[in-house]
Amino acid sequence: MPTLPEKRLQLIELVIVVSIIISFDRTQSFALSRYYNLSDRSRNSHYKLHLY
Repeated sequence: MPTLPEKRLQLIELVIVVSIIISFDRTQSFALSRYYNLSDRSRNSHYKLHLY
């Protein structure tokens, strides 16, 4: 049976891993949304060029 400090250490490791995964997901979705916004903007400017 693991002692209390070992359990606490495992819990801290788990929390760190989960927070890393969450932050990675956030940065990934943020990068994706930025990429889509940029592509939308370039598409809009493309249409504007055709209008003029």
